[in-house]
Amino acid sequence: MEATATIAERAEGLLRQMVSATPSPNQSPSECEICNGAGWVVVMGLANPCECQRERAVRHELPPRYHSARLSNFSAAIRERVLRWLADPGDGLLLCGPVGCGKTFLSAAIVRERIEARRKCLFRAVAQLYAELREAFRVNASEAEVLRPYLNSEMIVLDDLGAGALSDFERRAALDVVNARLNSLQPTIVTTNLELEEIAKKLDDRLASRLSTYKPLRLAGVDRRITR
Repeated sequence: MEATATIAERAEGLLRQMVSATPSPNQSPSECEICNGAGWVVVMGLANPCECQRERAVRHELPPRYHSARLSNFSAAIRERVLRWLADPGDGLLLCGPVGCGKTFLSAAIVRERIEARRKCLFRAVAQLYAELREAFRVNASEAEVLRPYLNSEMIVLDDLGAGALSDFERRAALDVVNARLNSLQPTIVTTNLELEEIAKKLDDRLASRLSTYKPLRLAGVDRRITR
């Protein structure tokens, strides 16, 4: 029994050394007092993910401006509607309203909510999609590789639809992504300053038709950027 216990203790000690010797990317060893930057903690001889892993995942996914975004920043009514939608997301969530009312901040808070629940959710500006596709065309790279995360992610935020030049290229790219995700039953969160009628007129009536199946959530009020 004593020999067995000694072997177990040595094995656990070795496991602790292996975990502590492999710090996670983008985190210095001093950032987490629990795991000392390793991202893992040893419990009863087993390596388990540290709580800080989720915070790192949030910070990796969101722009720095939105690292602090949480559903608790919003009213109880908005939180209730978002949580109800997350329980049954259907085709997607359409966050609309005037400039600066908090659409992007709310979408970032939803990303955090998902990641903290150990689910995946990407955050992408629609302008980023356009830029990545243009760069792929410029260097003769694969368009499919650019679109892969947009089409295959479990859930994704497409932020600021309708911004930009609204060229034929941009309208087609937005329609293709929304349509593909709709057909594959993958929920999408879209933020926009435009009403559906404006999307139909300025972008594409087919895109507006598909977005009409999303759960709408309108935000209004004083410009959040000013109040903050």
